[in-house]
Amino acid sequence: MSGIKNKLKSLVSLMMIFAMIITSFPSMADEIHDFQGSFQVIAGQNEHIGSANVTIDSGMLTIHITMDPDWPADEYSLYILEEEPTDRLNPGHAPIKNGDLDKATDFTIGPVDLALPELTPGQCLTRYLILHLVSGTETAYTGDILDPDKGPWYGFITVTICEPETNPTGCITLHKKVISQENQILEDDETPFNITITYPDSTTTTATITGNGTAPPFTNLPLGTYTISEAAPDGYTLEGITSGTQTATNDLQITISEDDLDHHVTVTNQKKDPPTCTAALKLTKKVVDADHKPISTNDTFNIEIKYPDGTSHTHTLKGDGTPVTLNGLDPGTYTITEDTPEGYTLKSIQTGDTITDGALTITLSGSNPETTAEVTVTNQQDANPTPPTGTLTLIKQIVDTQGQPVTDDHTEFTFTLRDHDNYENILKLAGHNASITLKDLPLTAYTLSEASADGHILKSITWGDTTVTAGALSFQLTKEHSSATITVINEREPDPDPPGDLDPPPKPQDKRGEIRVHKFLDTNQNNLQDPSEFDMQNITFELYAADKTTLLHTKKSSAAGDLTFTNLRYGTYYLREVSDYTITSPSFSADGFSPPITINSTQALTFNVGNYRDTTAEDVPPELPPKGPPDEPPETEIVEEEPPPLGAPPWEPPNELPPTGEAQASMLNLLGTLLLLAGAFLKYQY
Repeated sequence: MSGIKNKLKSLVSLMMIFAMIITSFPSMADEIHDFQGSFQVIAGQNEHIGSANVTIDSGMLTIHITMDPDWPADEYSLYILEEEPTDRLNPGHAPIKNGDLDKATDFTIGPVDLALPELTPGQCLTRYLILHLVSGTETAYTGDILDPDKGPWYGFITVTICEPETNPTGCITLHKKVISQENQILEDDETPFNITITYPDSTTTTATITGNGTAPPFTNLPLGTYTISEAAPDGYTLEGITSGTQTATNDLQITISEDDLDHHVTVTNQKKDPPTCTAALKLTKKVVDADHKPISTNDTFNIEIKYPDGTSHTHTLKGDGTPVTLNGLDPGTYTITEDTPEGYTLKSIQTGDTITDGALTITLSGSNPETTAEVTVTNQQDANPTPPTGTLTLIKQIVDTQGQPVTDDHTEFTFTLRDHDNYENILKLAGHNASITLKDLPLTAYTLSEASADGHILKSITWGDTTVTAGALSFQLTKEHSSATITVINEREPDPDPPGDLDPPPKPQDKRGEIRVHKFLDTNQNNLQDPSEFDMQNITFELYAADKTTLLHTKKSSAAGDLTFTNLRYGTYYLREVSDYTITSPSFSADGFSPPITINSTQALTFNVGNYRDTTAEDVPPELPPKGPPDEPPETEIVEEEPPPLGAPPWEPPNELPPTGEAQASMLNLLGTLLLLAGAFLKYQY
């Protein structure tokens, strides 16, 4: 039950921010280099999965992790930084890590020597702990969570350690957070913000923080009540000032006491969206033939536009005349040119009465609501243009379980290359580093898939920056990218040799399952194969991934009505029958799709699928012609129906002899002849 629960949680968490943290109040101990803090780990959307208790004792760091039983930990990684991180660090490069926790729910990290320097009384220093946990497919960070516009989210724990004075003093650390109207952190904001601290004696000091950042800690602060305030600059609103559980819209008061010396204060501002007047530009493509007559084409044309800020942008128009409208443009001057494709000539670029056969300059005035300026780009198609083609190079690589090339493996692998019109091209490659190059391919979208080969596991299919580990790879050949190189890597499974006494433990194999289908002619439509109902062959079934759109494999039933999809990774799949017959199995929908099929064990899943053909319309007798001599002989139509694709039925002896009187005349003649011969023989003997 807990495994199912974890999978449901993982499915939900993939569409959400993976981890947050709610921290309790950290506390400073009486000794130097001492710190204690408890942090709640939350995954998904506010779901607690464990807690982390951080302790620093005499410069030694210990983190005790307690995980929820449904969320055991598989690995952790820990960075200890002297400066605040600005982006996510790779967990695999962490100096302190353990990737083999074996589903631990209670474990301790450390003690780790922080190598802290000597501190003078009242002096503080800050360390940043990036603790990354993995539970199944879930990932979590502890501490302050940052979700920037650019790059992945991350989190860290801020630990401030102070050397206490004989007379205790406190510390205030100011943090600035700038967000957009959509509550996204504005990482590139460089606006200076002035934050004022009013002391217990009414004196003030001001800290300036530029954008998102942290001011140096205010240390050696006497005990008492302090007020934190800010006058937000133009274009920003003060969303709130927070310290621990205290929050105020402004003038936050915090008290430094012997029991609470260290305070972290976060001041959050939201940037206003300035009211702007924008413009719109409508681009239309017009294509004419050699006789200047308008035509429609599926070719695309790249329009280059230089914006007022100096940046260039490419917008693609179709030759069928479909316009493209650009909204929200800044007022200013725009320059429009075209990268004319082969087979065409640029005739003109026109707006209003302004026509040019080169670059068109247009000035857009902003307004609210927008006003749209229209530009038409006209091309003439060259006579008898040669359509461009592309090239595909397919490379096969075979590696062992350690990722090393296997050069003595000459297994033949079969690939299916399917174009946009669903035309299939079957390719075969044998051995490591085998390759094939296809030339003169139409420029269109393609998918490439590999049929499973015994003893080999598909590791990856890679085209440029795109990699898939299962199913088909989708790619497209275009005029700009007319050449593609695809590398397919398979891992050869090791021979099942028994391990010796000194052999390392075997590497756990990627568990696979399979789906079996049996097809039969269900004439009585009861979804059961009766003895008189035959197996059906050459019925096509398609196997789809969990998204129900990615086609993984296609197979046809054998003469025995069977087909099998093997070597399937654990996950969800869909079956679809492609035939002209009516499916009698109630679990299949009218469009031939099965319900979702979950592979979570190595045991094969078997589906018995019946079919029948509705011949009601064929049994209706034709209407008789009217009586009387016809003007001409009636036409006779002979309809030949192709029999269903049945397998060879097994022979069975008849259950009963034919009724009396149905024997043929030849059999009676033979019997009479035998009787005459028998009589002659007896007469001769006696």
